Amino acid sequence: MRIHHLVAKLIAILNKTNASIAAAKPETLPRLKEGAARAIPPNAMAETTPTWAPKLRVVGYARRSSAKEFNDSVERQEKLINDVAVARRGRIVDHMYVDEKGGGRTMERPALQRLLEDARNGEIDIVIVEHQDRLARSLSVINELEDLLKLHGVTLMVGWQNRFA
Repeated sequence: MRIHHLVAKLIAILNKTNASIAAAKPETLPRLKEGAARAIPPNAMAETTPTWAPKLRVVGYARRSSAKEFNDSVERQEKLINDVAVARRGRIVDHMYVDEKGGGRTMERPALQRLLEDARNGEIDIVIVEHQDRLARSLSVINELEDLLKLHGVTLMVGWQNRFA
């Protein structure tokens, strides 16, 4: 009974507020100056993306394994990356960076270097990889890559986990 009373009060307050807003003259309503930017709340990119929010640039990174048993690894990685992007952002990735050759011991891979350059230029917001070892085999190289991405404001998503926001 008490909850119903509180809900009824809340509805009455909302109705009164809506009525006073509707009755207000347009010149009395607060307005932004011409060309003023709207502030975007920090949690605006939660589970759903409002229409006024900027579109995040989501990319994926895949690296072909040199092991024979992983001949389908790039295709498998691309599918998982797109599944994560669809589940988390409601769409597939904008671009896939794929290194077909080259080991994971260093950062000297063409697609990885293009990804890092695009991150430096502010063209990427989120990078999704299947697993950390797709970035590199060495923990020190993985940490260096994570630091570089973070420095440029890029979020790294590893599989179904968010590394940092």
